Amino acid sequence: MCEEVTLGMIRAAAERIQAFVHRTPVLTCSTLDRMSKKQLYFKCENLQKTGSFKARGALNTIKTMIDNGNQPNLIVTHSSGNHGQAVAWASKTMNTPCTVVVPEGTPKVKCQAIQDYGAELVFCTPTPTGRKETADRIAKEKNGVI
Repeated sequence: MCEEVTLGMIRAAAERIQAFVHRTPVLTCSTLDRMSKKQLYFKCENLQKTGSFKARGALNTIKTMIDNGNQPNLIVTHSSGNHGQAVAWASKTMNTPCTVVVPEGTPKVKCQAIQDYGAELVFCTPTPTGRKETADRIAKEKNGVI
């Protein structure tokens, strides 16, 4: 069962990570407003660390663990894209080793971006089961957290 997210929790998370992330702009577009007959707002998270909003969640999760006295030996995740980059960046930011499991055939540019943030890459079969089983095995063998 998931815990209900409150406004207070969101504000606490924002405060926890504010020193590490960009404050990204919110933009509007009068042409799109006219076309949609609504007032639209665009949060430019493409300007965020790692190029996506996922850096915020990854950093908040890892920093919360550390702030609560649960310094992980290793962060393990599986992803072939933005999530892997975000976890690698957040782990580096919090001085915590990271392994990212990626499916065989992941584009080299994505692999390089994950490695550039300091994570170890481990390749697996390109299936959801392959990703999960490989990440679970690494976490167990190396006393890491997923």
